[in-house]
Amino acid sequence: MERRLYLRCKIEDNYWAKLTREEVEKVKIRDISIGGISLFTTQDLSLKEVIEVEIVADSKEKIIPKCEVAWSSYLRKVEENNHSYSIYEIGLKFLELTDRQKDFLKECIKNSTAVSLSGS
Repeated sequence: MERRLYLRCKIEDNYWAKLTREEVEKVKIRDISIGGISLFTTQDLSLKEVIEVEIVADSKEKIIPKCEVAWSSYLRKVEENNHSYSIYEIGLKFLELTDRQKDFLKECIKNSTAVSLSGS
């Protein structure tokens, strides 16, 4: 049985994120909670790696918390326009959120339409 500290919510397309590493990549958010975020990316991140993720709402409000890679899972290889790349799903744990960042996440969760009962 999966045990989580926080309720996690599915996010609609009105929120998106950017991973800040050597290369900046706009990524799709799978779900989010006060404790962390799950994303789809083309970057193969190492466990325990610390990165920044910019989370942006349609309102243009954003936060840039530091995160630690909690898990990473290879999903599939994509062939597109004579170019191939891998897709990964990653789970990031938020590190030391400010009150403003927590408020942003609470608003994000409040505005989500699909709530997972298993928490995050």
